[in-house]
Amino acid sequence: MLLPFYLEILLISFAVNAVVFFITKNITFFGDRGATDNEKMLIAASKYSLLSYPSKLHLIENSRAQLREFWVISLALTAKFFKFKNSEAVNIALSLISNSFNSFLIFIIFIEIFNYQIAILAFLFYLTSFWSYQIAIYLGHILFSTTWCLLSIFLITKLSYELSYMDFIISLLVGATLVICFSSSSASRKYPPFIVLFYIYDFKL
Repeated sequence: MLLPFYLEILLISFAVNAVVFFITKNITFFGDRGATDNEKMLIAASKYSLLSYPSKLHLIENSRAQLREFWVISLALTAKFFKFKNSEAVNIALSLISNSFNSFLIFIIFIEIFNYQIAILAFLFYLTSFWSYQIAIYLGHILFSTTWCLLSIFLITKLSYELSYMDFIISLLVGATLVICFSSSSASRKYPPFIVLFYIYDFKL
């Protein structure tokens, strides 16, 4: 059965990222107090009400939430599980959670396109890449945005291109995930060409 196998891949991904979090959880902000974007977004998250519109973030002074609205909202949710809600550990935790899902999504996307052997190689390549962990420490919103980008790509693989109701629902979900992707990190502007190329490739398959 595939489900237990998928679950093992997900658990391995979370286990590796949990180790990284344990090692880095006491890291402090790399600039003066209140000087880094990470700290500014955490402060904005602490002032944001989850019952408010995302646009309310822009009324918070120095929030640095422009094109990162959903990242800051997710920080507000993640911070509820921490005693020190404005510590860098909140940023790192959300980043590594996102990174865990990224490894898993890469695995299932490669299964859809290629086969299990290539999917395992792609999964291990990403899981053991130092780049993603470095990004998790300094610019976690990129990994969060990547999660939603990969989720949209996975949904695209499920399109049958038969103009069915299911295709309509999947297309709506693709659109919704891309809205979150582009509103989670200013770096997400790099993703549209990649997504379009993948869509064309998937359509020709």
